[in-house]
Amino acid sequence: MARRTAYSVTPRSQGKWAVIKDGNSRASSTHRKKSAAVRKAKKLAKKHKPSTVKIQGRNGRIQRKHSYGNDPTRYRG
Repeated sequence: MARRTAYSVTPRSQGKWAVIKDGNSRASSTHRKKSAAVRKAKKLAKKHKPSTVKIQGRNGRIQRKHSYGNDPTRYRG
């Protein structure tokens, strides 16, 4: 099974936001607004399925997660 690619939206200095692919030290892109960074991360994640987007707040805590592609586990309910 293919391994999930993970992208994180993280705060940077001077009020900027970065999209970082997990495992990389450099940002894939930087943005002035958080909403623009989230859009870019979701676009990258949809392009490279299966993938996950983790969105952090200013305090560094994860606020939301989105996954794209087939989920490995199925839940009945």
